[in-house]
Amino acid sequence: MNKGKYISFIILFMFIGCKRVMLDQKSLELQPYQTNDILIFQSNQGEIDTIKIKHIESYVNPTDPLDVFPTKTETLFVTGNISARKIAKDIMGRPITNRHINLLELGSSDEVDYFEFTFYNPNNQLKCPTTVLSSEDLREKIESNQNEITTIKAKEYYNTDLYNIDNDLIKFNWHKELGYTKFFYKENITLELINFIRNNESIIKQKKP
Repeated sequence: MNKGKYISFIILFMFIGCKRVMLDQKSLELQPYQTNDILIFQSNQGEIDTIKIKHIESYVNPTDPLDVFPTKTETLFVTGNISARKIAKDIMGRPITNRHINLLELGSSDEVDYFEFTFYNPNNQLKCPTTVLSSEDLREKIESNQNEITTIKAKEYYNTDLYNIDNDLIKFNWHKELGYTKFFYKENITLELINFIRNNESIIKQKKP
């Protein structure tokens, strides 16, 4: 066997040996956001936060890069920009008007797809855990509520010393088509969705009970 055929054989063998676990379509349908959606939140202290969804991207990566025949799983990331309440400056003296924000992750596994609720507001800097629910659990919670809103208890999934911190977020409301609608923090602080703009039109009155 010449060198070219040998390399081709190895590549084909490794490709066939790698298992790919992709996100289920039903799980993807539970992800409510679209690129360029604008979410406007208001705190019970009158502070406004405007978020624009910039990227909804999925990647397929091995669960163990050192494995000869690794299982590759798909992860979808929902990220955006949040308008800064106070304008700061970078090291070059340029104004910082927006900050990056991670809203949500959706991952696949051998057993079940799962949602990671990764919302953290850099404007209020209140600590939030990474709450994880399987897509099946989320679907059941939504379907059990006639108004399509479910309340989810905030709980750190990654229970290690690194994540063993005193979080401020207690719970949050999740709507089937609007996503996050209200956050409940310690000391009676709340942050509520007051507008959801898609394609230059407000859809919150159509969806929110």
